[in-house]
Amino acid sequence: MTRRNEQVWLLGVTALGAALRLSAIGAQSMWFDELISVAIVRLELLDALVLAASVDPPLYYLLLHFWVRLGSDDVMIRFLSAAVGIATIPAIYVLGRRLTNASVGLVAALIFALAPLQLFYAQEARMYSLFVLLSTLSVWAYSRAQVSSRWRDWILWTCLMALVFYAHIFAGLLVLALDVDALWRWRSDKADLRPVVTSNLAIGLTLVPWMLLLIPKMEYLVGILWLQRPTILHPLLSLYHFVFGYTLAFPLSAVGLFVLLFALMLVLLSVWRGMRQGSKPESANLRLMLLAAFLPLVVIFVISQWRSMYLDRWLLQSAPALYLLFAWGLVCGDRRLALRLCAVPGLALMILATVNYYSEPVYAKSPLREAVGYIVTQRVPGELVIHTSGSSFLAGRHYDPAGEHILLQHPADQWLGPTLLESLRVPYDNDAGRMIMDKKTFWLVVALDHIPDEQRAAKALFDQLARVTDETEIGGIGIFHYARAAH
Repeated sequence: MTRRNEQVWLLGVTALGAALRLSAIGAQSMWFDELISVAIVRLELLDALVLAASVDPPLYYLLLHFWVRLGSDDVMIRFLSAAVGIATIPAIYVLGRRLTNASVGLVAALIFALAPLQLFYAQEARMYSLFVLLSTLSVWAYSRAQVSSRWRDWILWTCLMALVFYAHIFAGLLVLALDVDALWRWRSDKADLRPVVTSNLAIGLTLVPWMLLLIPKMEYLVGILWLQRPTILHPLLSLYHFVFGYTLAFPLSAVGLFVLLFALMLVLLSVWRGMRQGSKPESANLRLMLLAAFLPLVVIFVISQWRSMYLDRWLLQSAPALYLLFAWGLVCGDRRLALRLCAVPGLALMILATVNYYSEPVYAKSPLREAVGYIVTQRVPGELVIHTSGSSFLAGRHYDPAGEHILLQHPADQWLGPTLLESLRVPYDNDAGRMIMDKKTFWLVVALDHIPDEQRAAKALFDQLARVTDETEIGGIGIFHYARAAH
C-alpha cells in the first residue's frame, strides 16, 4: 500500500467514524452522569477542579469548563467527547502502524470507528473518550521510547501517562501492563530499566496534588460503590461489549458471543505462533498488545473479588489493543482466512448493534429533557418544582435555568449526600412539609431511576399534604401538579 493510499483510506475511515459520532448527537436527553459533568463545570474554575478531583480526576472537567463557553446546549457539550473520539481513529492507526504495519492500523481504526460502545461514549459528556485517546497515545509513546531509547521520547510517555491518570483513576492498570512489558524486556533482552523507573517516579510526582485531594475522600468513594462481585464471565463479557456494545438482544447476542469466542481463539493461537516464530521486534509488539488488552481486565477482576470495582467503562483503555489484535489476526495471522470468515457475521452484528443504538427506544436515555420541557410549558411563574431524583433535578436546572427547582434529599441516597450537594450548589431539603409551607401550588417530578422505593414513599407523602390537580407520564417519569387546600 502506497503512502497516498494509506492516507486516502485513513481519511475515509475517519470520515465514517465522524459521521457516526456526530449523527443525532443531541437527539437524546442528557442522563445523570452527564448532568453531573454539567453541574461541575457550572462552578467557578477552582471549585470545579477541586470538586472534580475529589470524585473524578479533573482533566476532562478542565477542558469542558472552557469548552462550554462556545455553547452550552446538549450538542456543543457532547461535541467535545465526539471530537476526541474522532481523533482516536487516526491515533489507533498510528499505533497499529508502529507496532505492525499500516494495513493492521487501518483495520483496527475501522473496528474502533464502528464499535457501538465507542460510539456511545463519544456521544456522552463524560471523560471516557478522552481516557481512550490518551491511553492509545501513551502506548504509542511507550513503544516509541523502547525502540529509540531517547530521553525525549521517555519524557513524552511520562507526560502522556500523567494525562491519562488525570483523565481516569484506572490509568494505573495501563501503567502496570506497560511496566510488566518493560520487566519482560529487561529479563529477556537485558533492556535498560532506568528510563522506565525514572518515568514511573515522575508520573507519581505529577499525581501528588490530586492524591492529596483524593485520599480524604477514599472512604466515602469506596462506600458508595454499588457494584456486585464479578464472576469469571465478566472479563469475557467486557470483550464482547468492546466489540458489539449493549444493544444486541437474544439470540443475536448469543451469536455475537460465539463469533467473538471463536475469533478470539483463532487470534490467540495466531499470536502464540507469531511470538514463537517471528522476529524479536514482532514478538515484543505482540506481547505488548496482549498485555495492554488483557492485563487490566485480569487485575481488576482479581481485586474485585475483595472490593468490587469492575465496570466496563472503567476498562476502556484495553479496547484499542484488543482491536489491534483482531486486526493483526485478520491481516497477518496464520489463520487469517478463518478469521475473515468470522469477520463477515461480526461486522454485520456490529452494524446492527449501531442501528439499534440509534433507533430502538429501549436503549434510549431517560427523556429528562422532554419532562422538564413539559413543566416549562405548563407552570406559572413562581411555582416551585420539587424533584425526588437527583437526575431530574439536575435536568431541571440545566434545561430550565429560570425555574425554581429543589431536590428532596433522601438519607438512603449515598451518592448525592449533603456534602456533594452543597459542593454542587444544589438547593435541597429533606422535609417535604417544610418545602411547601408557603406554596399554594407546586410541581413534583418522580423519576424512578434511583432509590425507587424512597421516591414512591415521597410521592405518597405529598399526596397526603396536597391534592393532585394534573398528572402525566413521559417515558416513565411521573409529573404531578399539586394544589394545597386554603387554610
